[in-house]
Amino acid sequence: MITWGFGIFLPRLWLEKGDILSVVRHCKACEDDIAPEIIYTYPLALILSGETTKAKSLLKEAEMQLPLVAKELRKKRHPRPKSIMPGYISYGGADQAYEYWVEYGKYWINSEKAMALLSEK
Repeated sequence: MITWGFGIFLPRLWLEKGDILSVVRHCKACEDDIAPEIIYTYPLALILSGETTKAKSLLKEAEMQLPLVAKELRKKRHPRPKSIMPGYISYGGADQAYEYWVEYGKYWINSEKAMALLSEK
């Protein structure tokens, strides 16, 4: 299932407010969603709430589904991809990974534990 409505924006709003529990609940309810806003933000929220073991396995699954998102999150520099076309996002593409980083990168960077888990191979 792909959430095209407000469902993909809610995790970012809750992260901004520091409401990690709402992020966890929402992402758990949307577990079968393949949007990066769900499959990457769910393990991030679990890490922030101290549930590292479950987060680790979900993060591995997310990386299998959308490997370019993890690659983008690990980068030191984030140049805008040449493939970006205004109004379009290619599923699994560099543009989708970049857009996720734009919206959620600061939450990852602010968590040493999240970045450490992301860097594990």
